[in-house]
Amino acid sequence: MKPKRLVMQAFGPYAGREEIDFSCYPSGLFLISGDTGAGKTTIFDAICFALYDTASGSWRETRYLRSDYAAPSLPTFVSLEFEHRDKAYKIRRSPSYRRQKIRGEGFTEQPAEAELELPDGRVIDRKNEVNKFIEELLGIDVGQFRQIAMIAQGEFRNLLNASSKDRIDIFRRIFDTERYLNIQLVLNEEAKRLRDELKIHTASLISSMSLLKEFEAEYQLRIPDTRTVADDEARAAIPPLLESLEPLLENVRENLGQKRLVVTRLEQKHQSLLIEEQRAVIFNRKVQRWYDLKRRQRQLEATREQAQTDSSLLASTQIIRRDILPAANEEARLLQEIKKTRQTLLNIKSELYKLNEKIYLAREAVRKNKEVEPELAKLRLLRTELEREVELWSKQIKTLADIEQKDQLRTEQNKQLINLEKGVSAAKSVRDQLQEAVNKASKVREKLQKAKQDEKNLSQLMIDLEKLSVSWADLDKRSADISDKQREQRQIISRLQDARDKYQSAYNSYLSNQAGLIARELEANKPCPVCGSTFHPRKARLRKDAALSETVEQLSSRAEELATSSSSQIKDIELSLEQWQKDLRQISCRLGSLAEKSGERKDFPQELERKLSLIQNCHSEDSPLNLGAQLELAESRSCVLGKLEQILLLLSVFTKKQTQDAAEHLAQAREHVGQLETNLKKLQTAESELVDMEQKKQKASEALQDTDSELKALRDIAAERRHDFEAESSDAAKIKLEKTKDNIAAIESDIEKTDERLTELNLSKGKQETREKELTARLEDDTADLSQVSKKLAARIKAAGFADNNSWRDTLLDEEVERQLAEKVASRKSEEELVEHDLAQIEPEYRDKKLLDLADLARKVKMAAQELSAVRDEYSRQERHQDKLERIYDDLKQQNEKISELALNAARVQKLSDIANGRVVGEEKISFEAWIQAWHFTRIIKRANRRFLDLSNGQYHLVHGDASDLRTQSGLDLAVMDYHTGKVRPVSTLSGGETFNAALSLALGLSDVIMEYAGGIELDILFIDEGFDNLDEHFLQLTMETLMELSEGQRLIGIISHTSVLKDNLNPQLQVKSTPSGSSVSWSGLD
Repeated sequence: MKPKRLVMQAFGPYAGREEIDFSCYPSGLFLISGDTGAGKTTIFDAICFALYDTASGSWRETRYLRSDYAAPSLPTFVSLEFEHRDKAYKIRRSPSYRRQKIRGEGFTEQPAEAELELPDGRVIDRKNEVNKFIEELLGIDVGQFRQIAMIAQGEFRNLLNASSKDRIDIFRRIFDTERYLNIQLVLNEEAKRLRDELKIHTASLISSMSLLKEFEAEYQLRIPDTRTVADDEARAAIPPLLESLEPLLENVRENLGQKRLVVTRLEQKHQSLLIEEQRAVIFNRKVQRWYDLKRRQRQLEATREQAQTDSSLLASTQIIRRDILPAANEEARLLQEIKKTRQTLLNIKSELYKLNEKIYLAREAVRKNKEVEPELAKLRLLRTELEREVELWSKQIKTLADIEQKDQLRTEQNKQLINLEKGVSAAKSVRDQLQEAVNKASKVREKLQKAKQDEKNLSQLMIDLEKLSVSWADLDKRSADISDKQREQRQIISRLQDARDKYQSAYNSYLSNQAGLIARELEANKPCPVCGSTFHPRKARLRKDAALSETVEQLSSRAEELATSSSSQIKDIELSLEQWQKDLRQISCRLGSLAEKSGERKDFPQELERKLSLIQNCHSEDSPLNLGAQLELAESRSCVLGKLEQILLLLSVFTKKQTQDAAEHLAQAREHVGQLETNLKKLQTAESELVDMEQKKQKASEALQDTDSELKALRDIAAERRHDFEAESSDAAKIKLEKTKDNIAAIESDIEKTDERLTELNLSKGKQETREKELTARLEDDTADLSQVSKKLAARIKAAGFADNNSWRDTLLDEEVERQLAEKVASRKSEEELVEHDLAQIEPEYRDKKLLDLADLARKVKMAAQELSAVRDEYSRQERHQDKLERIYDDLKQQNEKISELALNAARVQKLSDIANGRVVGEEKISFEAWIQAWHFTRIIKRANRRFLDLSNGQYHLVHGDASDLRTQSGLDLAVMDYHTGKVRPVSTLSGGETFNAALSLALGLSDVIMEYAGGIELDILFIDEGFDNLDEHFLQLTMETLMELSEGQRLIGIISHTSVLKDNLNPQLQVKSTPSGSSVSWSGLD
């Protein structure tokens, strides 16, 4: 990912719109300079916010990103155009902030927005989708982006000097290792939980074991003292205790079964006695019931006459309520209704008389109102004329206001025209000056092109020199390999000579022994098989230490192997030397060619010219480099490589000096071209502004003429309208109109009220007359109904057997008395039926039977119950005894199984917890998280040392320190190897400049590791915000060279600093300027 263009508006300290075009400096090293607090780091904040919706530091919260300097109406946003894997993207993002309302007063909350434009033209405008797409595109989250793209102030000094414990906290944030810490904590918590659970279960086990104390003496059990027993002893005592309880429980169960048989037999005896007693009780109850029913039958027969009288009286009351009483109530209702209707008719007739009088008076008032209608018509005509005059006065006032407004407009237009004439004159002067400056700077582009070509040639020369340095290093390494092979060859030759000596000695011994064997077979006067002599004065003897044929063969094979190996090694050395000399000549020729190119420049060093004379004829026989066989010696090869190294070093120094000079020339040429382009843009702008101002002047002149014409027309209309007015003013006309309207309204109101009063009185009279007719008809209907009801009532009284209208009323009972009498009659009838029915059921079987004696049966039942209770109590005691013992046994058995499994798991988890938390006795105290971090830390140190060795001129090398104390946490200790002293020392002993270089190397190493950790991402930008002001000139030069190497290729590196040395020597620069109204940023030092 590489930024192309960054736009910030109302963001941080930048009040307005600021645009940074990175495409004008696509790669290399540049400086971001400015005062403290001006907004240098805010540039990286803006890039980070555009990509990930958050600033670079945790303290920079998103809601505080809006500029305090910005105008309330100016929106806040950041726009970033960037390139990733050769594809262009554009993202625009704004934070949430409070802004002015568009309508009305006050402020409202502006929500956060995000929009991403893809290479194919598609647009993503949902914030969460944009965030997810950016993370997937770049392959890293915001935390990794901060670590890779920004080296912040002080962070890596803190990391460098931090303790192992503090580094754990730092790396936890960087590499997200908190999940490994969580594993440690989970294991530790699980181990503690299992220990506590085991302790709880053991306590429960001891509590269950204590319940066996009451059985200890009875069954001779061996139970430890539960008050003092240890947990381990208690768990160990359970298995033998369970074994002794098993046969004991079997005996208890057998005894309980025998006791159960006795209980069953006694229960059966007691049950049969209970059944016999129950049958006797039922018999006595039935006999007693027969006697009770016969007595109640006699009592009912004695009261039968009174019962018949009550039934007759109840029947008469029921006839009256059913037939006579409803008709009598209807007759009374009709009499009351007729009386009420007659009184209402009298009231209506009185009301109609009063209404007739009121109607007469109202008609007289209507007649008088008709006499004022001519006067009302005149008033209405006057009102119309006054309304027209008021309307004319309103138009006149508006016309006078328009005249005043046009006068003011004309004055302003006249001033604007004068100012535009002055502006046109000034713009022409500026245009002429810029045109003159452009004409003078017409040849600066040719100088810039030449400076660019020189810089390109020198850059290619530096690349070639670096490649030659790599080739020289390879020659040096191969020379050392050849020396190693030569030493090995000498050792092989020595071993070969030794093997040949051993073989020769063994072979001679073997031959001598062969002569002894032949001599042992010689006989006197018989020829020798070797020499043929028959006389053998001195026979050869057998040697006990003589070598065997197998030994001779082995020594021979060993000598042949060494000879073969030596021959092969000699050939390998010859081939290596031949190739080494060939590569040496090629390097020499390439070096000579490069030197010739450099020699064409002025200020070429004389010392370098003398040394180059050694390689001018590298292909001739007389060349000093044509050493032939002498190159077989390591000293000769070292001599040649030393001369080449000196030439490479001198040529490299000279080329770097030339490169710096070329860079200065190029910077000057770019500055001149930049000034020329600026002047051209200003000239174009000036001409455009001049044309624009002339057009505005013409429009202003035309607008002034139009205003004059409109003003004259308005004044003519106002003069003509003054002749039509009768009133002195608009207010006078309005007052007269209002008085006329009030008079008309008063007269119209009186007429309307009189008409309404007459109408209301006529309506009331009609309603009362209608009501009178309705009541008269109702009175006639009620009178007819009363006659019919009276006839029907007399007929029903007679039919019921009553003499007159009063006799039935004397017979009618009260409702409560009637209810009580009805209940009494019904109850007696029900009782008679019940007694008759029950006697019919029991009399055939129990008539005149005698009662049985229950006392003897009760005594037998009681004795059987007492015997059964005693046996049951003993059985229950033994059953409880068995249940308790079995519960204790089952509980102990289950708890023992649970505790055994729990103890095994607790031990396993405790071991894992000790390993993960670094608590293994006698081992280094490194936790699981620290072990993971140490792996990352080792990779960081390895990559940091690639640069730290160069920055320290080969003196220092970061090393992963060992733990000094097995009692404390370790794993992330850091020290430094000093090659000047050959000793390892703490990083705290480094000087300020050395500490800065170590921190910078560590930061760059961390950036490399995180990029690899994220899966080979492409991030071609780096910001460094470190203390360059602490470095002296030497360390600053080394640091700059390292950063220059780092920026080669496509990478863009920005250094955030206000150090004066960097301002004077590093170009281009992004200069951030702070003012009371906000900051601004711009490039300087570009071509």
